[in-house]
Amino acid sequence: MRDTLTTFVIVSIAYIISYALTSGFVYPIQTTLLPNVSEKTGLLFLPHGVRIIAMYYLGWRAMFHLLPANRLKTSCFRFSSVEVFDYIRRVWLSI
Repeated sequence: MRDTLTTFVIVSIAYIISYALTSGFVYPIQTTLLPNVSEKTGLLFLPHGVRIIAMYYLGWRAMFHLLPANRLKTSCFRFSSVEVFDYIRRVWLSI
């Protein structure tokens, strides 16, 4: 049980950090170096690498590690930080 929780935390943190690096570091460099390429087109998308590595090492169980991380990533990067913390607080209080 403890190994599963540790794996879940590592995969989730790696997925969210890789998305933050992609949106905060890779995309601005890409738009600076290649202004003609659309902002929606990512030439280097780091979260996909995390997905591939997780699927390689964990097999089908990686889906259960990646789905909550994807949901948290979506809620964190879609709204402002105040709304994200309010959402996390509401989820925490509902448990």
